[in-house]
Parts: sequence; structure tokens; C-alpha cells
Amino acid sequence: MGIASVSGAAAGVSIDINLFDAREAVQVPDDDADALYRDRETTASATRAAEVWTARLAAHTRDFESAWKLARVQYWLGTNGLPEARRRAALEQGIVAGRAAAAIEPRRPEGLFWTAANMGALAESFGLRQGIKY
Repeated sequence: MGIASVSGAAAGVSIDINLFDAREAVQVPDDDADALYRDRETTASATRAAEVWTARLAAHTRDFESAWKLARVQYWLGTNGLPEARRRAALEQGIVAGRAAAAIEPRRPEGLFWTAANMGALAESFGLRQGIKY
């Protein structure tokens, strides 16, 4: 299992993602996160996409595309892809990534949308208090 971390003072980002090694799951380039996300029905592909976007966001803390796409993949993992025990963490990480995207580009809707989607899924799955505590 690998751990990917993101921090960025500019956007107030701090994300820790526990992921398993997914490099052998699909036959796409290891760093083509969009292609991996398109194959998200394979959980290993979705988790690898999250790793790629996390690494990109760590390297470039103002990378709006990586931030909102990370929030999107975390929503998918938290609602579909991961075992029950790991879904809550994925949704919480999706909220953090969505907020980072909203801070980077406040006039673009993607960050706000995926923040709200992750909050709603968290509340629906783990109770209203969990979704609104943010």
C-alpha cells in the first residue's frame, strides 16, 4: 500500500490518501490520470488516478485541474469504488480537494460542485452531522 500526500499553504491544502498499488490494473500510461479515471469501474484504475492527481497537486499547489479532478475521483471512490471501511476517508479527502480547487479558482464551479457532492455523500452515508461539520 502506498501513501500520497499533498500540502499547499496557498490553497490551505492537506490531503493524505492511503492507496494500494494499482499500476498493473489497466493498460494505460501510468501517469495518464484521465484515461485511468475513464476506467474507474476498475477500482485500481480510479485509485491510481487519485495518486497521479495527488502527486501533481503536491508538485504544483495551484493546479486547479488536478484539485477538482482529485475531488471528483474521491467522490467516485467514496460512493462506488472502495470497500465500506475506506469510503469515509475518500469522501473527506474529496472535500479537502474540492475546497482547494475552489480556493485556487473561486469563479469556477468545479471545486464548489465536488466539495458539495462529497459533503452530501458523506452525510447520506455516515449521518447528517458528518456532512455538515465542514
